[in-house]
Amino acid sequence: MKSLTALALSIGLASTSSLSSCRSSPSASISRNLPQRVNLTTRPWFPPIVRQESFSCAQHAGLYYILGAEIARSRSTTASSPALRLSPSHAYLLLATPPSRRSHLIDGWILAADSGVPLESDLPSPSPTLMSGFHKYRRALLNRARSWQVLPLSDTPSLHKALHLLANQHPLATEFPIQGAKVLPFPAGTPSGCRAIVSSWGSSGPGHAMVYAGFDQSIGRDCNGDGRITSDIDITGDGRVTLADREQGAFLAVNPWGRSWADRGMAWVLFRDHSITRWPWSQYVATVQPAPSRPPRTMLKLSLHCADRSALRIAAGTPDRPLLWQPLLFRSSPTPQQPSNNVWEAFARLHQNGPHITKGPLASSSQKPVELGFILPDNFPTTNWSLSLSPSPGSRLSGHLHTASIVHLSSDGRITREFPLPNLPAPLQPLGTTWLSKPPR
Repeated sequence: MKSLTALALSIGLASTSSLSSCRSSPSASISRNLPQRVNLTTRPWFPPIVRQESFSCAQHAGLYYILGAEIARSRSTTASSPALRLSPSHAYLLLATPPSRRSHLIDGWILAADSGVPLESDLPSPSPTLMSGFHKYRRALLNRARSWQVLPLSDTPSLHKALHLLANQHPLATEFPIQGAKVLPFPAGTPSGCRAIVSSWGSSGPGHAMVYAGFDQSIGRDCNGDGRITSDIDITGDGRVTLADREQGAFLAVNPWGRSWADRGMAWVLFRDHSITRWPWSQYVATVQPAPSRPPRTMLKLSLHCADRSALRIAAGTPDRPLLWQPLLFRSSPTPQQPSNNVWEAFARLHQNGPHITKGPLASSSQKPVELGFILPDNFPTTNWSLSLSPSPGSRLSGHLHTASIVHLSSDGRITREFPLPNLPAPLQPLGTTWLSKPPR
């Protein structure tokens, strides 16, 4: 571990006289039903702290860390190898829109609920092209989100809920404006090990997604400069004692910027920061629940090349119901949304009309076709089915469909039956084409 002096130099900050790692008094404790401290980063199922790619903090926080930890914990596995960790790269490529190249955390969870998350062993590094390989998509479907919650965090009751989630081993997503944020080194002897604390956040956006992986009720900082660390006096001068006046108690934040930030990628964030912030996203935290690992039994397997994936619309069905099924990213209709007044859900692109997928070729790096896999309903018809590839409004298609089939799979992922479309490969017609598994009579 770095010395205190080295840590101060590495983050460019100074005095630690206003910091404390002393234990809180009983009156300062949030609840006697909560442990004094929690640190999920020490659990074998919590992923190693790594550096995000580009502006992918939302997908790193939501998929790699939080959903990955939830899945590993629920299955009693570890995060010790790439075959046991989730890759955020696929979701980031699909969802990050120019010019900001940023994406929303909720969109990543919506995508994870629909089509799962690839394993790091199947997608070990960022790529400018979509993942190719039917069985990679099949394995991704084993790692799906079931549901999520965006919870307010601005007062003591809502803080209590957040701490109980962490105490029950559920990491949380959070967001603060990080440009201009200041981090102080923390005194040696901190009980929970992390020796850095955020003293202030940036004054404006963009926001930066991070992960809460624990808390410590004894961590504190003298915020008003009176030489004491208190939680029961009005330091804001509004005539009330609220969460904004609590100088003691902090979350353990993991930053997707990696281990070079603060203390090995971690820093304490005072509970009160959520009450005094002006950044709307910082007034919430979010948690995700994994879906049971149910192997897909019926899938659509496609091999195709398309000049612009954002212009492509895919639908499978029957001759009389050609739009029976459409994959999430290759349709224009928004995903359903529960009534919500929080900004996290409101800004999700997948809750809005499409196109939802980023621009770019649907091809490998060598311009060869990409092999995709999509889950279908188990009772999807196979004796007389259709596939439609059409352009989005105002667009034209260019490319080739090489193969297309519906496959049935065993519980261990083997293809047991395959129902291919005839007369392939074939070019994509500019205004779209529909193929039938049986020629019309």
